Amino acid sequence: MKFKSLNELLKDSSFDSLKNSSPMTSNVFSDDTFDFLSLIENWHMIIGEKFAKYSIPLKLQYGTLTILSNHSVFAQHLGFLEETIKAKIVEHYPALKGKINSIKFQNNPRHFQEQVNSHANRVKAKIEEKEIIIHKQSPRYKELERKAQGIFSDLEDDEIKEQMISIYIQNHYFND
Repeated sequence: MKFKSLNELLKDSSFDSLKNSSPMTSNVFSDDTFDFLSLIENWHMIIGEKFAKYSIPLKLQYGTLTILSNHSVFAQHLGFLEETIKAKIVEHYPALKGKINSIKFQNNPRHFQEQVNSHANRVKAKIEEKEIIIHKQSPRYKELERKAQGIFSDLEDDEIKEQMISIYIQNHYFND
């Protein structure tokens, strides 16, 4: 069974009734889908490392991008750069051209920290999903085990030999 991407689902004719059902949903189901989480992940590329430490995109609603900062000084300075920020966002995300009319800056240190922690947890979860378990019955594992046994065959202590073989397999399983 092949899963469809979000873009394929949105283009599917079964969603036509949803697309045209109300004016509020017509903008949600556009052909140019946009992943807001990717904006958060790439925020440092848009406004620079320095300001990315002190601000984070919060939401994009009704043409207004809300950016949360942890101090009023950063919110004020970013306010002066509103047009530049909009241009850089469109440069990175062409689908947003004409969809961001204004940027609103909010200052709330506690909420800012909660958002940063939430994003960090999502990133950590994504990394953990990608971790690959070395399966002892896989052909790759067996091949590396044979090589390691040949390399460490002169070791007399079985416990050290097993540990060295394990280290060899772990090091070469992902790096070769």
